[in-house]
Order: sequence, then C-alpha cells, then structure tokens
Amino acid sequence: MDVVNALLNNPKLKAIFRILADTNCETRVVGGAVRDALSGVSPSEIDLATIARPEVVMTTAINAGLKVIPTGLSHGTVTVIVDGTPFEVTTLRKDLETDGRYAKVEFGQSFEEDAQRRDFTINALSLSEDGRLYDYTGGMSDLNAKRVRFIGEPEIRIKEDYLRILRFFRFTATYGEGLPDRNGLHYCILSRHALSQLSHERVKSELFKLLVSRRSSEILRIMSESGITSTILGASYPLRLSRLNVIQKTLNEQPDPVLGLAAYTLKIEEDAERLRRRLRLSNKEYDHLFGMARVLIQMNGKKIPPSKEDLLRLILCSSPKMVHDALMLCLAEGSQPENDSQCLEAIKDIKTMPIPFFQISGGDLAARGVAPGPKMGKLLKILRETWIEKGCPSDPDFLDKNLADALAALEIAREAPVFPH
Repeated sequence: MDVVNALLNNPKLKAIFRILADTNCETRVVGGAVRDALSGVSPSEIDLATIARPEVVMTTAINAGLKVIPTGLSHGTVTVIVDGTPFEVTTLRKDLETDGRYAKVEFGQSFEEDAQRRDFTINALSLSEDGRLYDYTGGMSDLNAKRVRFIGEPEIRIKEDYLRILRFFRFTATYGEGLPDRNGLHYCILSRHALSQLSHERVKSELFKLLVSRRSSEILRIMSESGITSTILGASYPLRLSRLNVIQKTLNEQPDPVLGLAAYTLKIEEDAERLRRRLRLSNKEYDHLFGMARVLIQMNGKKIPPSKEDLLRLILCSSPKMVHDALMLCLAEGSQPENDSQCLEAIKDIKTMPIPFFQISGGDLAARGVAPGPKMGKLLKILRETWIEKGCPSDPDFLDKNLADALAALEIAREAPVFPH
C-alpha cells in the first residue's frame, strides 16, 4: 500500500482534490492510476472522475488560477494543469449508443454505473481522496489473481468498442499470468474481422504498447494462432519475436516497438511498405523498417556474425542503429543459439566501433569545377562507394587518386590536388 499512500499524498493531486471540492461534487481517482498503484507500480498519469459537469470543472479550475484544456467536452473530459502536470478530469457517463468505434454518451451521477461501462474489471476500480477503495466488478480479486477479465459479457463489451480486442491482449501481456481468460479470448476470436473497421492510428498505438509489454512474445504467439494479427498485419513470425526478447534480456536492452514489429512481421523491403499502409507509420518508423530489411538482404547468405570489416561497410552504407537492429534480427532468425557469444559480441561492438569519416565534400568537387546538382551528388556517391570498398583509407594519395579517377570518368579536368601532402 506504500504506492497507494504515495499517490494520495501527491501534493498536486491533493491540490486538485481541494479545488474540485468547491464544485460540491464527489471526485475520485479512477482507472489505470488505481490499478497500477494497487499493483505496486507508480502511475505515470492520474485520471479523475467526478459527478460535476465539465463546464463546472472548467470554471472552478480557472477561478483557482489553473490552466484548463477542453480535451473532449462531448465526452465530458477536460485536462487541468497543476504546476505543469496534466490531470484528465471526466464527468461520470453512461453510453446511449455505440457502434464499435464511437459512442454517444450522457452524463451520469453514479460511480457504479460509470464503472460498469468500462472494459476490464481491473480498470474499473476507483479511489476516494481519503483512501477508500471502490470495487463494483471484482477488479481487486482479478488484480490479485493476475487475471484480465471483461466486465459482464465480453461480446457486449467488444461490440461497444472493437479496440477492446487488442486491449484485452495488451493488458493480459502486461498484468496477466497464464493463458488469457478463456471466455474473453473466445469472443475476441469471433470478432476479429471487426478490427479492420478501426482507424490505423488506434491499432498502431495498441500494438506498439503490446510489443514492449512484459509478455509480448507469448501473447502475440497466441494472437497469431488465433488469427487476430493476420487481420491487421498479415504474416507473422512469433518465434522470431520470442528469440529477440531473449537476446534483448541477455544484452540488458529495453524493448523497442519498431524492432519488435520487425521481428514479428518483417522479412523483405515490401513488408515495410505493407506495414506503413496498415499502421500509418511515421516516415522515421518506415525508414527504419525498410533499412533493416535492406541490411537483412545484404547479410543473406553471408557469415553471421559478419567480420568487423563487413560490419563497418554495412554501417557506412546505413547507420549503426540500423545494423545493430538487423543483426539482432539475424540472430533471432534462429541459425545460431540466442546466446551465441560471437554474435552477441558483434552486436556490442557496433556501439563502440569507431566510424571513419569520408573526407571528400561537395566543396572539394566545386573547387574542381563540378557544379552543384545531380552530377555532383552522383560523383560523391561513386567516390564514397569506392572509398568504402577499399577499406575506408585516410591516405591523401589514395583520396587524390580516387577523386582524379572519378573526375576523369566524368570527363572533368583535374586542376590541383585536393589533399595537401
């Protein structure tokens, strides 16, 4: 209960409780903050529910000198900023209509009704300012048993919001032990076709959280076997993700959702494009997936781990991070044991390997009469590729000759040495 006491003694939370007392309406901490505190984990954010209507919450907070953001007024949510920390304050609600994506709500007066409309029992707990715990759905029992269970009938909960299918697996991977709740799993499988109705952004958000959760590989294997992930991702390779997680633990590296996604469902460059479309990936995320796929192809059929010289070439043609992650995927592929000492050492070496600097620049070419534009870019690429192929020499004679040969090939006269001796 130390974390619960620390939560209730948070001076910013105490301040918002004190301010909202002026509404003459009850306010409680709800949802994830209560669940995490009771699990012994310090909450990353604190949400509150209140009987007060959103306009009353806004007026009261503004009168107290606090900044207020109308986050989702139609659903009763406002964000109140206390000394730089945001608190979401939501008026109690009950659903009037749902279609699996959106809900039409009306404001309510009952904390129990509000709890009954939530997704899982462990997310329906609430905590008063004086530390009294309210549990209307058996959430505390499920939390102690490390069990994730829908409130009421899973079929009804899922039809209210199809994203709850992915949330069921994500929360099971984070808070559960053993197999997923049998009844919940059954209705998730029956409803899996409906995942295609969700926005790509919502699916990506849940999937990325799942990929870095405690039991990600175990639960994603079950999702593969159940046909859940084929609906949203296509082909999947759960064993490779499982091996990746073992490697990350061995190297004491934190899970990375993009690398996890690559292990789970990336083989070739076209897969990166498929994932970009299906998940609305950012340019940075797509570029990283595409780059990993390209390095994997370059490694195909070659000795694993690569020699230091080959590693350096791969790095210079992409980046240390790209090669590090691609080599992790190669090891996860399964041709060597996850604890292969040579592969693990090669992965570690990438982080400390000195990267030589290519000394010829666009300015050097301009001094030789090459105008900025496509020709200069092409020439720089040729020069750099030759430099990498020859082992990245820093000798001025080699660099001068390399430049002279390339200029001659493009029929550009050399006027003076670029690198003084």
